[in-house]
Amino acid sequence: MSERYSFEGKSDVGIQKIVNEDYIDTLHLDDDTLLLLIADGSGSGPEGFQPAIIASAEIKTTVKRIFDKRPALALNSSDLVLYEAYMNANRVLSVFAVCDPERYLRIGCSVTCCLLYQREKRTYASIASVGNTRLYLIRLSKHSPSIHLLTVDHTKAADMVTAGLLNEEDYYSHLDRLVITSALGISPEPKIQILENILIKKDDIILMTTDGIHYAIRSEAMCDIVLQSGSCSDAVCSLIEAAKLEKYPDNMSAIVAYIP
Repeated sequence: MSERYSFEGKSDVGIQKIVNEDYIDTLHLDDDTLLLLIADGSGSGPEGFQPAIIASAEIKTTVKRIFDKRPALALNSSDLVLYEAYMNANRVLSVFAVCDPERYLRIGCSVTCCLLYQREKRTYASIASVGNTRLYLIRLSKHSPSIHLLTVDHTKAADMVTAGLLNEEDYYSHLDRLVITSALGISPEPKIQILENILIKKDDIILMTTDGIHYAIRSEAMCDIVLQSGSCSDAVCSLIEAAKLEKYPDNMSAIVAYIP
């Protein structure tokens, strides 16, 4: 919770997994500026090695270092700041794979970040995403609420949809939706999606999820769950419970942020 933004996040191991490889985090840069982060790692070790935690920590450290030095410049160049943060996290994860490729063969991490900030009494968001974590924007209107997926999945099945080889409905049952084509830690130059200076209107809701949520529940159903919840905390709990009812076999994490 912050004075300007109302938000809550929750991560759950789910109904089948033993280890929770998801991770959520936040960073208050000042009273008007907030970083929300959701990550889904792979290749976690029994000794507690967690790619999602490592990548998230590096992203937070980079963003904070740049923002603390020159906050105005950081916000005016938020795309470059987020890109540098992701590339630093990518280099850190890559070191593990290079030093011990057998042990860290499956290391990788999907990450979506949302940087909320103020400019001329308006709220804006800059977003970075890689892998198959997601960010949705729920917008209320006079007629009916709508939910918009702002990020893209970096998966083999998503490439098939783009090429016209697979329709969007079949995407959610296709096994290649789980084949990640870009993530932190798997290549020197990950494909990072950057969206900057998105105007966030009054009463907008930002929803961030890992695939244990959005592959189990369709977007319209997620929108209904969020809007029927009495708070951000209720919303994330209800999303996780709904995913469990679908018996989806993965970790489940969500962040909900309301812009008053």
